[in-house]
Amino acid sequence: MSRAGAAQRRTIFPSRQRQTRRGRSRTPLCGLSITLVETKQRAKLGDKPKRLTVNISVRPSRKLAALKEAFQLFWDYRQTGRAADHLRRWMHSAMRSRLEPFKDFVRLLRGHLEGVLAWTRWRVSNGALEGMNNKIKLVSH
Repeated sequence: MSRAGAAQRRTIFPSRQRQTRRGRSRTPLCGLSITLVETKQRAKLGDKPKRLTVNISVRPSRKLAALKEAFQLFWDYRQTGRAADHLRRWMHSAMRSRLEPFKDFVRLLRGHLEGVLAWTRWRVSNGALEGMNNKIKLVSH
């Protein structure tokens, strides 16, 4: 997932550069919602304080890091039901993230969901078997 994240950052950030008045480039924040409330002293007498909302979005790299960290929490679950709930919520947020590498990963994960959830019950990895398979292929070719 880290290679996919690096590719996503390279494709997004160059297009988001803006020039300031002094000619320096800067990358704007995008996606973060900030609510500013006008103070009572600044409001006119008899008026309620105004609520101003500024929409700034979160950088895709922050979104990517948050999704990556949230997925890592899956490996700590011992109960299959709770792990399945966590994975369903994570897959939903990853599909809504508009980050194409994560969407591809979710599609792959949906195809192998039963096997991934079985890991929470048995905690058995097939890494050693895959390594041995690889060595057999190297010797036979």
